[in-house]
Amino acid sequence: YPEAMNEVESIRRLPGGEDFKVIYGVEAYFADNLVPAVNKSCDMELNGCFIVFDVETTGLNFNSDRLTEIGAVKMKDGKIVEIFETLVNPEMKLSDNIIELTGITNDMVEGAPKFEEVVADFYKFTRGAVLVAHNTRFDLDFLRKQALPLLYNFDNDSLDTMMIAQQYMKLKNYKLKTVCKEFGVEIENAHRALNDAIATARVFKKLMLLIKNKR
Repeated sequence: YPEAMNEVESIRRLPGGEDFKVIYGVEAYFADNLVPAVNKSCDMELNGCFIVFDVETTGLNFNSDRLTEIGAVKMKDGKIVEIFETLVNPEMKLSDNIIELTGITNDMVEGAPKFEEVVADFYKFTRGAVLVAHNTRFDLDFLRKQALPLLYNFDNDSLDTMMIAQQYMKLKNYKLKTVCKEFGVEIENAHRALNDAIATARVFKKLMLLIKNKR
């Protein structure tokens, strides 16, 4: 900016330069470089075992809101080999905004199992695998908040496809829908946990191939 400002006067002295002016502005993309895309030291080769998962919740605050749905797929050698899906009774009413966003209603979760009834099965499903999610911190914060009092510690290595996309792609934003569109990945019935998990798995595979080609 100072260099541009200082150059203006010399340009204005040129023939026809009287009307020259500088329009100051900047286009910037921010990524929190203090949040790691990879937690611990897991191997990012696609021939490993990955659990790509997503959760739906009653809101955004993991301290006061609760899970309403868990969806996950197990990937081996880059292929989906097993799925996990369950609604979860949050033992609280869903807001109209959440119902509109997810399509999950109070009637749907009222008869669903409570978290303490499903956590053991999901814990078993994830053992020995790297956890993958789009914005992993959000999903793991909710999962761990409800699981730790029940003595289940989801301490797996983890990967965040959102953070990886921020490091290797230039997009207007890094929402799952935006990254999917860039890769030509379709999301059917977005904001349902299993559908988002499947879409994230496909994005994850494409991101790993992108990173491999850039090495």
